[in-house]
Amino acid sequence: MAVQKKVVGLPLITTIITDTTSNTVVETAASSAPVLFFVEVTNPNSVPVYTKIFNTSGVGNSNSATTTQHIIMLYCPANTSCYTYIPKGLSLSTGLQLYSSTSTGIGASQVNPTSDVKVVLGLNLA
Repeated sequence: MAVQKKVVGLPLITTIITDTTSNTVVETAASSAPVLFFVEVTNPNSVPVYTKIFNTSGVGNSNSATTTQHIIMLYCPANTSCYTYIPKGLSLSTGLQLYSSTSTGIGASQVNPTSDVKVVLGLNLA
C-alpha cells in the first residue's frame, strides 16, 4: 500500500505521513527535502522489527529492501508501539523513503514481517 498524506497546520509539522503496511517494500514518503520531527512505529508481530529511513537520492522505488545505507534505524520490540521525537528536526536533503524488516542491516538479507507494520511520520515539507 502506498503511503497516505495528511496536511496539517501545526507550527513545525506541516504533513503527517502514514504507512499502514510497512514491510520490505521501499515506500517514498516525501519526494522533496523534508524535515523529520517524529516517527511512530506500531509492531503487531511476535518478533522485533526495524524501520529504516533514508534519503531518496539515487534509490528510487523498489519492490524489495534497498542496499542504500539508512540514516535512521528504529528498533521496535514485539507487540509494542515505539515513538521517536526529534525536537529540532532532522533535515533530509533529497526526500524520504522507508521500509520495515525483521532484520538489521541492508540489502538482500532483509526479512518481511509476518504482519504489516504501521509507521507514522511527522514532517515539515515547507
